Amino acid sequence: MSFATAKLLPFKFIREVIKIVRKFQAIDIISRAANMYDKQMNQKNLLIIFGNLSKPNFIETQALPRNFLHLTGVELNKDVNNNSPEKFF
Repeated sequence: MSFATAKLLPFKFIREVIKIVRKFQAIDIISRAANMYDKQMNQKNLLIIFGNLSKPNFIETQALPRNFLHLTGVELNKDVNNNSPEKFF
């Protein structure tokens, strides 16, 4: 091991620790968001109105457990059997 490599090891370690901390922070944020989604939106109909006053348009949708995954932007690991948005929620 060269002197330069030995000098960089602590920085690599710190970067890995930061990645782990960020992962736990992300899990915490998503967990709290799932609780809020469940209490405030799950199984409710939503009317989304858009356009302008002279020509309004709308879409009605329902907030379901399977929709929560999409809102987080998280992708499921395709290698794990039986992964589903419902199980994620």
